[in-house]
Formats: sequence, C-alpha cells, structure tokens
Amino acid sequence: YCKAVWSGNAAEVKSSNVHLAVLGIKEITTSAWGVVGKSAQFECKSDAILKKNAKGDALLDDKNDEINAAATITWMYFDKGTSTWKATTEDSRFAVLGSVEDSGVRRSPLELRGLKDDEDGLKVKCSIAYQSDTGNNLFGGLVSSEEMALKLSHVTSLTASKTSPLSGDTITLTCVATGEKKPDFKFSSDGRSTVDATFFQEVKAAEVTTSGTTHTAKYVTKAIAPNVLRGGQIIDCDADYGLALGESQKTVTVTTYYDCSKVEVKSLNTANNGATVKQTDNGDGTLTQKITCPSDTSTARFSLMTTTNSAQSITCSKSTGVYTPKFLARCEETNPFSEGSGKTQFNLKNFAIKPCSSTHASAKGEWSPENIKKKIISTTDTKCGFRHKVPCIKSGKCTFDTEKSGCHYDHDKELLVLEYYVKLNTPVWTLTERNALVNKEEGTVFFWGCSGSYSKRRRRDAMDYVDFDGFEIINKRGANETLAGEPESNESTHFVAATTVGVCTVALMTVILTVLFVRMRKRRAEDVEALTSSHVDVANN
Repeated sequence: YCKAVWSGNAAEVKSSNVHLAVLGIKEITTSAWGVVGKSAQFECKSDAILKKNAKGDALLDDKNDEINAAATITWMYFDKGTSTWKATTEDSRFAVLGSVEDSGVRRSPLELRGLKDDEDGLKVKCSIAYQSDTGNNLFGGLVSSEEMALKLSHVTSLTASKTSPLSGDTITLTCVATGEKKPDFKFSSDGRSTVDATFFQEVKAAEVTTSGTTHTAKYVTKAIAPNVLRGGQIIDCDADYGLALGESQKTVTVTTYYDCSKVEVKSLNTANNGATVKQTDNGDGTLTQKITCPSDTSTARFSLMTTTNSAQSITCSKSTGVYTPKFLARCEETNPFSEGSGKTQFNLKNFAIKPCSSTHASAKGEWSPENIKKKIISTTDTKCGFRHKVPCIKSGKCTFDTEKSGCHYDHDKELLVLEYYVKLNTPVWTLTERNALVNKEEGTVFFWGCSGSYSKRRRRDAMDYVDFDGFEIINKRGANETLAGEPESNESTHFVAATTVGVCTVALMTVILTVLFVRMRKRRAEDVEALTSSHVDVANN
C-alpha cells in the first residue's frame, strides 16, 4: 500500500493494499528416466496466470476471465563435446511439445528420442521468457531452470563368475540394472525363453536386491555339458521396465570346457609291471600324464616303446576332452635268457630196435627211456651224452634240466628224438650270447658204446651186441629244415636179432654161437661208415 502525509497536519491518506506477484518456474523434472533406444521426457512447470492476492486468486479481466501471463518456453542441452550449452533445436531428436495449462500452472514438456547408452547424465534446462503487460502491471523477464539430468534405465552389466567353466562347475550370473523402479529380470540363452537345459541346470532362481535406483539380480546355474565345440553359448539378461519404457538387455558368452580330470587315461603299458604315471595340472584346464618305466634290475630291463599314437607324455585338451597322443607308451620288459634247449634225431626205420619207445618190446635195458635219458644228460660219461657237444655244459656255465631233458620215439616217422634242456648259471641278455652257449655243436651225440654202465643185463643176448654204428644220420638242410632222403635199405644195414636155436648138446650150441659172433663182427665193420651220416641236430631255441 502507499500513504500521503502533509506537513503540519496529522492526518494521512492511505491506499488499499497492492499485491506483488512474482512469476517463475515452479517445478522441474530433476531426473528423467528412459531406456536405451527409447525416449525420455522432461517437464518444466511455470506460472501461467497473473495473481491478485497472496492467496493466489487469479486476476480477472472485465469479462471475469483469468488473465494469462504470456511467455515463450525454450530448452537447451549441454554438449559434452564442446562443453557448451546449445539450443535443443540443433539436435533433431529433441522435440518441444505444446504447453498445457492446468490450475494456473503451465506444463511445458521436452522429449528426447532414440536414447543412446552414452547419454546417461545428459543435462538440459528450460527458460521461460515472460512478456510485459503494462496494462496489468506485468514486467517481462527471463527465468531459467536448474539443470535437469537424463537417467538411463538399463542393464549396466552382466557378469559370470566363470566364463570358461569346466563341465560340472557352478556359475553365478550377476545382472545389474538402473531404473526409477525395479524392473522384471529374466535370464535366457540363444533366443529361448529360459537358459538351455541341454548345457545348464538351474541351481537357484534369480534373486533381486535394490539399493536406491540400482537393482541387482543373481542367478545360479551349473554347467552340465561342454559347449566349446559350438563356440560357447550366449546368455541374456533382460530387464523389463514396462510398456512405457521397454526393455534393456546385455549378454555374456559362457564357454564350457571338458573336465580333463574325468577323461579316461589310456595306456598301452601292461598293468602291474612297476611303471609309474605322474599327472601334472598345467593350470589352464589341461592335464599331462607321464609314464616312467621301472629301474633296471638283475632280472629285468625296461625300455619305453612309442608309436605314432603313443608317447611317454600325453596331454588332455580341455577344448576336446581328448588326450594327444591317444595312449601312454608301453614299458617293454626284457628278461635275460636263463635257459636253452636243442635236440638231435636218428632215423631208425631199418632197425629192429626202437630205443626210448614207450610201447616197443625192444626198448628195455639200456635202450629204455630212463636209461637213454641217463646217457644223454650224463656229465661223466667219456663218450655218450650232450655234454660233449653243448658249449655251456663243456665250459661249466650251465647245468642240465633233468626234468625236461629226455627222449622219445616217433613210430610214425621212425625217428629217435634226443632232447636236452639247460639252465645257465649266469643269465645273458642277448640271443646271440644265449645261442653261443646252448646251441649244439656239429657231430654225433652217442647213446651207444658208452663208458658208463646203464643197467645192462648180466647175460648178453643179441641186443646187447648192437653198437648202432649202422644208424643212418639224418642231416638237416639249412634252407628249409627238411630232412634229407634216406638211402636205399639193404640187409647190410639192418639190424637182425640173432635167433637162439635150442640144441640138445653143448657142442652144437658152441658152434652156433661162434658163427653168430663172427657174422655180427663183420656187420659192425660194414656199418661204421653209415653211422656218421644218420642223425640230425635240431635247435629248439
């Protein structure tokens, strides 16, 4: 109000009250939320009418209508690139929408379309330019708002506790999103509505926690099968903010590898031969297996035998779940030669006596199997036995295996087979060494005319006179080990048992025995030459 006072007069004149109305911006959208790719809207609320009193009653015109405060609304945004404020008209994505008056308040919206993920925190402000109205005592002026900020409602991160798990590992997926309100979270893979159950098994459903405008969802799953051969699998986290704002999404690729600790280790090595296998974890999901052969001993030597698909060290790749090479190599065990054997054969087709036969009546006395065996393995007989032809027996470096050595008669082939087995006093490691010790030397092994006594009968009959000087030696051909053909038989090469003729007088018996003795001596002289060509030696080694 105003009043007038005159000098010298106590009276005064006072006007009625006058209301001062200050127009300006009443409210702004401090933070406008939007989803990337969608739009966000800011709003600037300002006084739109003239007011006549402190109550806010509108000033009315002559027609009793409210008097509006004419104004022009403009918007600006802060350009980070130039660090300057620019008019929104310089970016076509901005749209200044028409103002709406409601209860004396002008609502002026600004829309920003096609939000970008790097525009979080974008600043805008509005300006109200009031026009002067002198008739209603309104003085014009420019009023600017405080800064308003764009807040993006979006998934800010999606992480996996393990992006390269091994089959069987548990994985926690953490999806963080911002928004004015909590969105609905969903985890899925490869466009499915859920995570692919072929490769993952849910352990715990998504749990969401909120702190201010930050929302965090945790989902726990288990990798149950390798997917490395298909390049891994894309897992999505979707945050749904509703129809007005839309959805935001982020992805993470989880590649599940093979667990080499569960892959079978294959080996060409014989079990329980003393070899050791050491496993090394290389720290990158791969495992290496290495086989070490046993140390050599006096009775065994070991060497590693590798092939194109086996080696001393093999490594399992977590990308394939396969060891390369496929097998651990073999530890080959070499044992020294401690035994040897051999045999010699006599063709007795044209002889009546069948020494060492198990069925023929002539195989008795010194021609019995047990006595023939004694002859051939004798270590004292000066003529008979293998001791004269086997090097290690001659040198004392081996002994006869009395259980295995022996003889037999093959009636189908009319062959007498004499076999010897020896045990080396000191084993040797090479076949050459063994053969030099145990292979029979050339020459005849005698089993007749021996120096020792082998159960001969006190009374000699015709069989006791057989010296076997007439045996045909069967020579072995070196090329194919077949037997040489037999010479034609004749009476001079046959052994004929004397027939004892009973006589009634001592004189007649004396005459007959004398004749027989002379004939037998003659036959022996004729057969000596044949003996040296009637046997074959066969090495059993």
